[in-house]
Amino acid sequence: MQRLFRISFNKFIFSFTPILVWFLIGIIIDPKLVNVFSITYPMQFVYLVLLAMFGTAANINETRDHKKGAAFSGFLVGSIIGGVIFLLVILNLDAYLSFMNVDYDSYREFALFSLISLYISLVFGMLMEKLYFAKKEKQANKFMVIFNIVYAVSLIGTSLLSKDKTLIVVVTLMCLMVFVFILELGLSQIFVLN
Repeated sequence: MQRLFRISFNKFIFSFTPILVWFLIGIIIDPKLVNVFSITYPMQFVYLVLLAMFGTAANINETRDHKKGAAFSGFLVGSIIGGVIFLLVILNLDAYLSFMNVDYDSYREFALFSLISLYISLVFGMLMEKLYFAKKEKQANKFMVIFNIVYAVSLIGTSLLSKDKTLIVVVTLMCLMVFVFILELGLSQIFVLN
């Protein structure tokens, strides 16, 4: 039960932080930006499907069916397929925003940010799934809290220092990418050892 609580706590924090941050960004920069969370809502379902298929299912396959390397294969394939899907939406951002019936000029930078951060979150989420299945949810809790702190502090902090949307997006995405890349390098031994 304690293990289940830790994993549920991680999922709660991972879901709640972006909502809170988008409301704060709406207060700091522009009230319209609160809508970005709902504009990219359909892509959050894509993120969850990919995470379930290539994170959770791959780890179940490796753990239950004793298929060595299934988790790493799932991580690699999920990263590639997720990258292609999110890249296609990003390359057609104008059409996506038009489909969502919002003004391209008002939402472009932060919709782009939201889509890229969802992809980074997908990679991060697949890493956390591996930790859950390796029974290292305490370690996953620490990484989840750090990820959310990096996300919130870099986005809100940059927004307080500058109103340049491009600068805010670039700084925050760079912070997230560096954190996940370092984490990926550090956790690569879990994929190899298990």
